[in-house]
Parts: sequence; structure tokens; C-alpha cells
Amino acid sequence: MSYEICLDSGTEITLVTLLQYRTYGGLLEGLPTHGVNRDLIAGAMSIARSSYFRFKNPHLIPPIETPINVPKEKWILDDEDWRPAKLPAIVCVGKFKSYQPVRDPNESYSIAVIVWFQAEFAMPIDPAVLDQIRGLNWKTVAIDATD
Repeated sequence: MSYEICLDSGTEITLVTLLQYRTYGGLLEGLPTHGVNRDLIAGAMSIARSSYFRFKNPHLIPPIETPINVPKEKWILDDEDWRPAKLPAIVCVGKFKSYQPVRDPNESYSIAVIVWFQAEFAMPIDPAVLDQIRGLNWKTVAIDATD
């Protein structure tokens, strides 16, 4: 069974592979902070680049960071990086394919790697994220390829 998405532009894309893991799987104690979250997002992008070696620039659907209500005097440091906040629980790294190239008609297809965060393991893809994927300009996020 395949998972297909029709982009707002009319381009049909198919989810080829999906890597998922818990956002805070390595957080052993304490609360997540804005600084930790920034590092986790960078780590997810690094995993996307290393998992799909052709992609130097995977596309990030920016996650919503939710503040954790802790009085500022209880922060470890009085600095924005130490502001308690959380990201959605699951990191998703998806490789998507269109059977049409975007630039070179001599290529067989186009592919893109998209990174997003959502509350639960997929499938399905979170509806808000799916809306953002549908709105992507495929020509700017995809590269052409041939096997």
C-alpha cells in the first residue's frame, strides 16, 4: 500500500520511506528547553542529511514549540535558551518521490526529504503537517534523479 499526497500545485508525491523516533528519547532528566529543542531540530536535520546522502538540504516543516509553565526564577539560567518548552513527541523524516522530474527532463523522477514533528507515530501524518506538505513548492524542495 502506498501513501500518496496531491500537492496544491497538482504534483502527486508518494511517501517512499519514513524514519521516526521519539523527540526526547535521549533526555534523561529535567525539562526540555528552547536551547535543547533548537539542538534537537538541528539533530533531526543532520539525521535526514546522513540518512539520505543526496540531500544536503532536507526541508523542515517548522515544529510548534509549546511553552512549559515554569516561573522564570526557577529556570536554570535567566536566558531565553533556558526557557522551558516542548516540541511534539515524534520526529519524522520522510523521503517523498514524484514520478516527474522538476528540472531535467532526462531524469526519471524527483525526490525530496522532509522533516517534521508530530504528537504520535505516523501513520497518518498529522493533518496540520499534511496541509503544510501540500502547500510546498515541489520545484524548490526536490531534486531530480534516475536509478
